Amino acid sequence: GVLGVGAIGVDGSRSAFSQTGPYVDLVAPGSDVLMAAPGRGHHRAEGTSYAAPFVAATAALLRQYRPGLTAAEVAQRILATTDPAPGDGRGDGYGAGVLNPFRAVTETGGGVATRPRPATALADDRPDPAALAARARRATAQDRALLVASLAATVVAVAALAALVVPRGTRRRWRPADPA
Repeated sequence: GVLGVGAIGVDGSRSAFSQTGPYVDLVAPGSDVLMAAPGRGHHRAEGTSYAAPFVAATAALLRQYRPGLTAAEVAQRILATTDPAPGDGRGDGYGAGVLNPFRAVTETGGGVATRPRPATALADDRPDPAALAARARRATAQDRALLVASLAATVVAVAALAALVVPRGTRRRWRPADPA
């Protein structure tokens, strides 16, 4: 269940301050990480303390999508879906590779910490809330547009009818037309 996390920089290379050794299971961004600090606002920092939350967040995502996974299965899946790191792997302090949250959540299989074979994405039959909201807004806007168009057509029809009837009525002083 517990993973040893090293840090990499924005270029993907291992940060100089990052640990090396057999206890490093994988690496994640840890240099030049934008963070929020009480009283200091947003600033950039570095350290494995900033790389570990990326792995923890990936574990949380995995548990959200697959609540039945055990802690050991989550750790195995994270390790099995890492991206290749520079160099020849473990000897260079990268562990199994670079954390890839997208692959960890979407790829099936890969229960061991080796390069997994390409796999299909997880079936997610839950509707996308953003798409549902966009469809609802579109339907509401369409209904509103139809109502406004109907009202405008009615006003134009009444105005046209009035333009025909009012002049004739005033000419006849509002008396009925003579029968033919």
